Amino acid sequence: MAPFTAPGWQLLLIVPAVAPAVAAGVVARVRYGSAQANALFASLVRWRVAPIWYLAAIGGPVVIALTASVVTTWLHLPHDLPVPQGGRFALAITALVSSLLANPWEEVGWRGFALPHWQQRYYALAATLIVGMLWSLWHLPIFFWIGNPIESYPFFPWLVGAIAGAVVYTWLYNSTAGGLFPVTLFHVAFNTAVVVIGGISRSAGDGANPRRAGDCRSFWAGPLGPA
Repeated sequence: MAPFTAPGWQLLLIVPAVAPAVAAGVVARVRYGSAQANALFASLVRWRVAPIWYLAAIGGPVVIALTASVVTTWLHLPHDLPVPQGGRFALAITALVSSLLANPWEEVGWRGFALPHWQQRYYALAATLIVGMLWSLWHLPIFFWIGNPIESYPFFPWLVGAIAGAVVYTWLYNSTAGGLFPVTLFHVAFNTAVVVIGGISRSAGDGANPRRAGDCRSFWAGPLGPA
């Protein structure tokens, strides 16, 4: 595989991120018709929800990242997501843009399509565990990408953290009557927060996204110059 830091390969990370939305859109159109497929994507921009859910979607990730950073410092744990040194604003913009390009399409497939279908057959928790497991396995190839910051990261602790995160996503999705907008907002805010705040150990913040941190730092250090 090409070096993870190659800018061209960084951009290719958008392709697998879009795949869940494409698959969900095709299946929805074939099985339920164009109206249902259009409704699937329309839920991504259905922003009229109670303000408390915006607070949860934006404030929650910041609190999680700050807590993990504090625990890391307090317990003198190794920094698997180091504190950014200079260029923090540029890093924040890069993290935000890369997350906005990728995360919404993930959520269309996993939470917008897969989750409600599994919830028709099982209770919310069981459906969440199934979707969380599939969602985690979908990330598995990243662990074999040479030079990727997550390459040396143990998969099982990451898997536990990802499934725990899936519980939060389901809570937001069900609490907003199937609104993908706050779910996507949480996803984007979380990936951005862990990169910008940094200083997080895998032991303190399993489920924090070192892959996204590596994406942003290597992309910023590549075509756009040093951070």
